[in-house]
Amino acid sequence: MNARKINAHLSVLTRAAEAFLQSCEEGSDIKEAVLARVPAIVLQQTVTSAKALLRPEDFDSLDLIETRYVPMRKSLFTLYQALDFQPGPSGVPAIQALDHAARLQKSRKRVMGVEQRVGKQTVATPLSHLTDKWKKHVILGDEIAPNQYEAAAFESLNARLHSPTGCVYDFPTSSEGEFLNIV
Repeated sequence: MNARKINAHLSVLTRAAEAFLQSCEEGSDIKEAVLARVPAIVLQQTVTSAKALLRPEDFDSLDLIETRYVPMRKSLFTLYQALDFQPGPSGVPAIQALDHAARLQKSRKRVMGVEQRVGKQTVATPLSHLTDKWKKHVILGDEIAPNQYEAAAFESLNARLHSPTGCVYDFPTSSEGEFLNIV
């Protein structure tokens, strides 16, 4: 579907660019030439629609994370809250971020700002788990994109988890002496 949209947008924008270039060569009115080839309403609709399809110039894949994270969010938090994660020292910032998000979630809130009111207190949002790559997707001035914030924390946790056995989490042995672990 996007391929057809992109092709249609390129067609409109190419006609506008051709009119622009031809007008420059001829020395005629650029605005008249462009709008004679492509009506203003079509050009505006094309630009608006094309912006929604644009990827960042550096093709940073993190701009696509939200559509994949949202369906997994509830399950990830359920898993996070059910297991006792014991990260190494470098994993502590991710734990702090996820604990903060989980506390807010209990109040039916999301991480929305660098500082935000929780009850009668103003709390600072832990940000030390954010890499430079994540910061531009998470911190938007004084606001925070909540899905990207949480996804960054889960990615950081995933990258830093370890245990003495090399497993993410070890279940206790059962009465029959079976030992289950999840890698």
